[in-house]
Amino acid sequence: MGRAVRVPLPVRLLPPVAERIWFTPPRPSARAVKRDADKLKTVEPITVTVNGRERPGFTTGEGPLVILAHGWGGRAAQMLDLAGSAARAGYRAVAIDSPGHNTDEQRTSDGFQMAAGLEAVEARFGPPSALITHSLGAMAALIAFTERPPNRAVWLAPVLDLRLPLQLFSRRAKLAPWTTRSLHRRARRFIGEWWPVLTAGAGSDMPGTELLLVHDPADPDADFATSAALAERRSDTRLVEAPGLGHNPLLRDPGVLDTVEGFLPRITSSRDHSAIR
Repeated sequence: MGRAVRVPLPVRLLPPVAERIWFTPPRPSARAVKRDADKLKTVEPITVTVNGRERPGFTTGEGPLVILAHGWGGRAAQMLDLAGSAARAGYRAVAIDSPGHNTDEQRTSDGFQMAAGLEAVEARFGPPSALITHSLGAMAALIAFTERPPNRAVWLAPVLDLRLPLQLFSRRAKLAPWTTRSLHRRARRFIGEWWPVLTAGAGSDMPGTELLLVHDPADPDADFATSAALAERRSDTRLVEAPGLGHNPLLRDPGVLDTVEGFLPRITSSRDHSAIR
């Protein structure tokens, strides 16, 4: 969902090519991969089996489980600062690279594979007390946890209506009108019965979950109005505006990190631990 770039003509004109690019997450730069490797030295590495394949990740802290979910084209290392917030509040934080993301030899992915990654973390570490998600990670969490929601969830710049990234992709890639129409049809057919859930927007819900939304009103990649409408409609929901932070920088902003840490009930004893679940 990045800015408009020079797009090869086949992507713009041929629906099957556009569909392949739509399902291909962007890769981090070599510099970002090296920077991540240095940061990840401060936490415990893990691997989790997702659909028969090992995916790398990390864990830090001790206590009730918090699962972190990166967004489309993201990676576990982007969630390190937020994991630190959870650990300081008395939780064990776990994040993995979703299938098809970061340096995975598999090049394509989708929301269902991202959700499968979250379910694999749950299968290994147990049910989460809280979720911290970014961007399309919120949609993956809806797929994975709607039927067994956690006590609390943090949605940072959530994308809650798949039609919006489809529109952004079509516009930024300068797709021909027939390519755009075909891509939307293909996406809807692929999503199938989940289409109403993944296009619910402000109607999205995790029943019984206390929800914190953090969003820049001018975010170019995730619709702030949807977050605002969700916060107005839903009880037990707080919206924190993060003006000027954009889509990704809020993941490491000190003010946002403090807000997330304050949202999680602080765990100071085994009694607190038992009360969370």
